[in-house]
Amino acid sequence: MRIATRELPEGLLAPSSVSPNIRSVSELARLAADALGELEARREGVVVLLPDRSIVTALYTSRGGASEKELEVEMGAKLAFPSREARFDFWRGRAGEVLGAAVREAVAEQYEQVVEATDSRLGWVDSASLARIPAWARPSGGSGLDVQLQLHENHYCLSVFVGGELVDLRVKLRPAGRLDGVQREVMRLPAVHGAPSRSITVLGAGAAALAALLEEIPELGHVQVEDDGEDLLLASALRALLERPRP
Repeated sequence: MRIATRELPEGLLAPSSVSPNIRSVSELARLAADALGELEARREGVVVLLPDRSIVTALYTSRGGASEKELEVEMGAKLAFPSREARFDFWRGRAGEVLGAAVREAVAEQYEQVVEATDSRLGWVDSASLARIPAWARPSGGSGLDVQLQLHENHYCLSVFVGGELVDLRVKLRPAGRLDGVQREVMRLPAVHGAPSRSITVLGAGAAALAALLEEIPELGHVQVEDDGEDLLLASALRALLERPRP
């Protein structure tokens, strides 16, 4: 998989679930078009990873029978902006769990305008840390918690599964480069869920360093590293979206 990256000017992008994220759509579109040109991918289908902090998520257990309208009303009541301004999406797991995601229309439109300005066709749009949830929701073949820990420069996302069922998902801020708070959060998971930890997969910025710390705690189970670096983590998420059937 070929990768082209561009350094963003300070302040060009400020992730938020409430306020517009992009200071200048035209400036970001120029950078995106330049990267697409390097990849010779203009006019192709483009998938977009929204920053995790630009969306709102909610996990509902045993709600497989609820309609999307019911879930929209329930989730919309807890948003920091009017629910009529939100786009909702719901993923349904095998055990009746439902993962909801909401993005404000004004926020999503900016990212879509960037793609349109590059003269490309818009494909899937998803959150950076949610794109691989469907692939991870597979039976583990054993009891206990299977944890996917995605590390970004200034935040992290914990996805916790039991037998392929998504039982917990949380996105939290962290100081850049600091791992101690993340380590403490992972150590709490067995007590929080009343089940032993079976395996932990660490991905992203500082993955190898955090895995080394977690490996010193035997009760956390097997620890492995994938995609050691944020660029590799994001590339894997993009690949997951590109491999989905076209919307």
